[in-house]
Amino acid sequence: MKSSQIALKTAQTILKSCVKATPFLLAAPLSLTSFNEIRVIAFESNSVEAIAMASPSLDDDHSTAVSMASVGLPSLEESLILFNAPDDYPRRGNPKGRAAGGTGRGKCGAYEGLMALTPVMDGMVWGQTTTDQPTLWFYSPAALTPDQTVALVVQDKSDNYLYQTTLELDMEPGLISIQLPNENADAVKGSTTVLPVAEPYHWTFFIECDPDRIGASVSVSGTFQKIDIEGLAPLADDIDVSNVEHAIALAQAYAASGVWHDALTILGELQRTHPSNPKVSATLAALLSQGGLTDLASID
Repeated sequence: MKSSQIALKTAQTILKSCVKATPFLLAAPLSLTSFNEIRVIAFESNSVEAIAMASPSLDDDHSTAVSMASVGLPSLEESLILFNAPDDYPRRGNPKGRAAGGTGRGKCGAYEGLMALTPVMDGMVWGQTTTDQPTLWFYSPAALTPDQTVALVVQDKSDNYLYQTTLELDMEPGLISIQLPNENADAVKGSTTVLPVAEPYHWTFFIECDPDRIGASVSVSGTFQKIDIEGLAPLADDIDVSNVEHAIALAQAYAASGVWHDALTILGELQRTHPSNPKVSATLAALLSQGGLTDLASID
């Protein structure tokens, strides 16, 4: 085997090890004993390539200089947080309405930008959680007043009601978060709800946007599932956001495990309590962007 081929294979092996062990950008040059230098020049997700070029100052019996390499290193956005979208989501039976559907005439036209902060997987609005009380997030593009009915309904796969609530909100355009309580819709008061792992739960969030027109509403819908992650505890009901770095690290762990709802909830609570922290804002924006919600990254 020619020395250039040996150098190429050596570079690929070393760079693959770097990718697995190093979650940040490598500096250049990186000196190695088998060749002169590796220069990291680009990022391509899940791609490791090295281009080996024989040094004109060395013959084939000596080391070869690797002048360029592109490795699987994170982009700036992914260096803040990386959402590892699951590939085992349900392929059918899910509602498909992340963006608003419904009556768009009259006063309701202002709410056509209603959005669920949930990823879309092949058209399926779907996310995961580790808790029995997940928080669902939505964006209202227009102000809400107490005379408008805002409601969330959650049902199991047999259409039994797990949770239903009506809210009276008085707010400017922005984000809305609703945490499911520990009691389901039909439970005896004081009992708690334990969600079975991997069971789908379908939710619908809607706004009756025109008090003068009965039934005039806009809505979004989707599905969530509870999962267990080995080595990662379920998200606590009362999230501790006093330690920003610790909370961000926890959000990163949930995101890396594909647990969208929990990662978003931590970062959303951090943004509420630390609105001037640039790292919090940037990390939340990066997660939203990876969930296909770039337009909402700057929303308060």
